[in-house]
Amino acid sequence: SDHDQYFSYDNCGDTGVLSFSLDESDTEAFYANVFTAESDCCLTDVMLCSTDPEDTLKVTIYTNLTNPKNPVSGEASPVFVYQGLPQGYSEVALSSGVSVKAGEPFAVTVKASGKAGSHIPCELGMEDYQLVKNRTGYYYGSFNSVALSTQQMEKYYDRGQSYISTDGKAWTDTADVHRITNIGRYALVMGNVSVRAYGVDAGTVKFSAPSGEAAIGEEITLTSAEGADIYYKINGGSFVKYKSPITFTEEMALTAYADTGSKTAKTVHYRQKRAALSSLLLYGESGKEYADLSEGVYTLNARDDAFIQPISVGEITVNGEAFTSGQKYMIRQKDSQTGIVIRVEQDGMLPAEYRINVKDMTSRPIPNGIYYVPGEGIAVEFRNGTATEKQPDGTEKVFTYEQTRRGIWEFRYDDGTVTYQADMWFISDGGFLHGYMNMIGDAQTVYYEYLNPLSFAAYPAYTDAQLSNYTLKSFKNFRGKDADSVELTETNDVIILDFYNGKNLVETLFCDRFGLMFTGDMKLWYYSLPQYRRADLNGDKAVNIADAVMMQRILTEQAPDKAPSASALAAADLSCDGVLTVYDTMLLMDMLNRATNHRA
Repeated sequence: SDHDQYFSYDNCGDTGVLSFSLDESDTEAFYANVFTAESDCCLTDVMLCSTDPEDTLKVTIYTNLTNPKNPVSGEASPVFVYQGLPQGYSEVALSSGVSVKAGEPFAVTVKASGKAGSHIPCELGMEDYQLVKNRTGYYYGSFNSVALSTQQMEKYYDRGQSYISTDGKAWTDTADVHRITNIGRYALVMGNVSVRAYGVDAGTVKFSAPSGEAAIGEEITLTSAEGADIYYKINGGSFVKYKSPITFTEEMALTAYADTGSKTAKTVHYRQKRAALSSLLLYGESGKEYADLSEGVYTLNARDDAFIQPISVGEITVNGEAFTSGQKYMIRQKDSQTGIVIRVEQDGMLPAEYRINVKDMTSRPIPNGIYYVPGEGIAVEFRNGTATEKQPDGTEKVFTYEQTRRGIWEFRYDDGTVTYQADMWFISDGGFLHGYMNMIGDAQTVYYEYLNPLSFAAYPAYTDAQLSNYTLKSFKNFRGKDADSVELTETNDVIILDFYNGKNLVETLFCDRFGLMFTGDMKLWYYSLPQYRRADLNGDKAVNIADAVMMQRILTEQAPDKAPSASALAAADLSCDGVLTVYDTMLLMDMLNRATNHRA
């Protein structure tokens, strides 16, 4: 928006690089585009495309060309040198403007030099070799990820636009450049080179904030590409000579002209800039999509792993809590009741708010499976409206649960009913759920961490007495040390195991409620309990990949090496749906993955 004229030919983009040598041993190359200005203008910037960040790019602009087919046949500008540009396109400013006249052909030439390689960025298309085999002047190049057809390029390029040279003196029109390749019947055809130019109309002033928005305290600079004196006025006052940047303090109309022959005045109406998101990614049932930030209010149809991803240079809050730009905010069930409000603030700018309305989250059922209450040692299996709760002392409590209205659940015990408002968050990872539900009640709030979709029969939760007995028996096998007692301490995350010989502490280890014992650095772990015993299809008193392989062989009707017993086969129904399916194999693999990766 801060330029009036734009000069470009490579509409298909940088789709290839070119070398003059078959072995890509060039250390320098020259390329150029010849443009024509529609009106008098001053070139202020160029866009270069670097093929290697270590290349040095030297730009010279030639005006008043005497021969439009020779890019260097005019008056040369100073040489503008650029180094260390990242690979790809970069817009860079000219240290001094270059004036061109209306209807005058001018050339932007580039000398690229560096280590041996291909130094000319350009469009490369593919053509049937039979059509070009009689042409001469073959060069050598390679494709990037996009292979253009010649027809695509011919929509935009023509003779007299782009040129290449080995020495900067003798130039070849790229419309005559082709390559015979070693890929059968096809040949590469070159289009335009990748170099562009920008300019402002002659006699006009360039505003540092051309959009008409500025933050309070922001300085607005005025420049003349020709280096002429600038005069300006604010809100229709008298013109005064520009000497220093103008500080924006309130809404105003700024008018300025450069003291050239035309004295063309330009006015920009300024208002206070509003902070904003630079992007907002929404991910729901319809997949990923970037929000139209001009709307301000959005609707997201949620799914298990729905999220939003706001990005801004300002300070972001999501529902009043500070949020890091670029972080993913995972949609929670309560968001469908309250909505999501994103607020962006930045010094000197008006705050901006965006609202997201979330649908279809509060009516979701509780996923079947085993949940854990951290810090309490309580494990609960929720399954199809009936739940079994296991306490650390081994007592069990059975209750039923039902969603009575959106987001409201009743847990019905023998001695009464508790009503909760649910805050659920689940994400699907490779087809398996991870997440939690927070049941918020008047008297208490219970946090349930989802573990897996199994039943207690397949994935038992153990009592303190069982954990003490088994971990003490397994300690020597695990650590090679003797201990005669162990003390258990429940924490929010794990159970602490202090092993003693008499009154002497031998070592401190950790375990979970399901029989996994491990060291403090989580590098060594040990199954101290016979968990997953029901999934032991081959009867080796261990559950591992061999059982998953056997289950797969059974499902594909291949005779296993050892036929499982009827009880073991029935017990392998980990999903508890009454039939052995591929889903049970997936559950077994998920169970093994969680056990080996969650802690270790």
